[in-house]
Amino acid sequence: MAGVFAGSRRRLVVLVGAGLALAAPAAATWSIVVVNTRTGEVGIFSATCVRNLNLERVLGLVRVGEGAAAVQFLGDPNTLKRQFIWAGMEQGMSPDEILNGMAPVFSDFESLQIGMASTFGAPRTFTGSNVWDPNFGVQGQVGDLLYAIQGNVITGAPVVLEAEAALLAAEGDLVVKLSAAMEASRAMGGDGRCSCDDNLPGSCGSPPTVPFTKSADVSFVIVARLGDIDGVCNSASGCTNGDYYLQRRVSLGGPNAVDPVTRLLDKVRVWEQGLVQVADQMRTEVTVDREELVADGLSTATVTVRLADRNGDPLTVGGQTLTVWPMHGGTAPAIAGPVTDHGDGTHSFQVTATQAAGIGEWHLHVDDGVRNVLLWPALSLPTAPLADLHASRSEISGATGAEVVLTLNRPGDAGRGYGILGSTSGQVPGTTIQGVSVPLNPDRFYGLTLGLPRGPVFSAFSGTLDGAGRAEARFALPPALAGVLVGTHFDFCALVAPPGGAVITNVESVVVTI
Repeated sequence: MAGVFAGSRRRLVVLVGAGLALAAPAAATWSIVVVNTRTGEVGIFSATCVRNLNLERVLGLVRVGEGAAAVQFLGDPNTLKRQFIWAGMEQGMSPDEILNGMAPVFSDFESLQIGMASTFGAPRTFTGSNVWDPNFGVQGQVGDLLYAIQGNVITGAPVVLEAEAALLAAEGDLVVKLSAAMEASRAMGGDGRCSCDDNLPGSCGSPPTVPFTKSADVSFVIVARLGDIDGVCNSASGCTNGDYYLQRRVSLGGPNAVDPVTRLLDKVRVWEQGLVQVADQMRTEVTVDREELVADGLSTATVTVRLADRNGDPLTVGGQTLTVWPMHGGTAPAIAGPVTDHGDGTHSFQVTATQAAGIGEWHLHVDDGVRNVLLWPALSLPTAPLADLHASRSEISGATGAEVVLTLNRPGDAGRGYGILGSTSGQVPGTTIQGVSVPLNPDRFYGLTLGLPRGPVFSAFSGTLDGAGRAEARFALPPALAGVLVGTHFDFCALVAPPGGAVITNVESVVVTI
């Protein structure tokens, strides 16, 4: 994402009247715009009680990974106002800055109701003084969600407030949250001209005290994910013409047709059913068997990709194409190798360190022949500067256990013997061995490693350095053992044996966490 606005929870409510509205401009409506700053999802929903209106064409704006906006009441049929917003987001301007810039430019600014949420600042809802009532708006930031919800000629404030409550309470991705908000606002009556009275939209209460069959005539929803393709913003095409994760719209089919918001939700459910056993951007699991590499040109990590659909169910067959793209040019700290498709919904590849320290980052794309899906978050793997001894991770989970690879790099000592020593009692004052100071305090674990241990926990803790002066030892704690060692701090160093005098390496530390 090009910009991120962080914080805990902020909320502002804007209420303007609840009186009489004799008629209303075509784009009088209610809308939700929302951004998830953690996942990069951007969403917009809107509905209105005007038939035969391409609502998203005159109201909506979506920029992938950046934000969404709705320009309503008077609307924006020539897109000039949304082009202004589009350009502002493109330049990294906050919603506040964009709105402040619009006010002196557009003479009809006070006849607009605008909702804007982006990664460049706090969300904003604005209702001009000429916008008819009942109107209401709320903007907020709760955790990763930035949102603005607003409506005019609605049945009352609950249309907005219940949408907000549902948006925040629903558990799931932005599609789930928006669907819950859409249903909640519909249940409150939505556009009062449809659910109550064309001339007295707020006179029936919210929710209406009289039965109603529809809350709108048209509706649409869009959710864009990172990796989707932006469209353009112009008078010919509108500002929601990209290739998005989800895009559905509904118009009223006749006087007895099902509420367009209900039909829209039905369309979303059908769309969801079509994604069973299709790789999902955020439910797919990417694991790396090392926390970091070391810049010796030889260290490798295995990356395993377990494809899952949006329900979290693992894919059971292969055939997808997994592509690994480096995110940065220049000297890479690590290089990704070819991908192996295991035929069961899992793929794997190795990443090999170069001799340059840094953080390697890669985009992973999964193509099943229907859609190319960017997995998120991106793969990130540090390569540490070359050291005599390097531990592949600094923490072991007490719940899952893990293997720590201890890599010894002593190019001038090829063919010499070595031993890995460890302690759980700290480094000071230390001890001596063969007349050499060892920065480890003797304890039972130290004695165990001094005895050249073998077995499933200790692998290659002693041996001979290869022709490059290199060796890899492994310290593996299974979950049952790691669970009883939570809080234990392990320190390791290596002793390189004569000839030439014994040598003690640097110390690497590993802690078992909860």
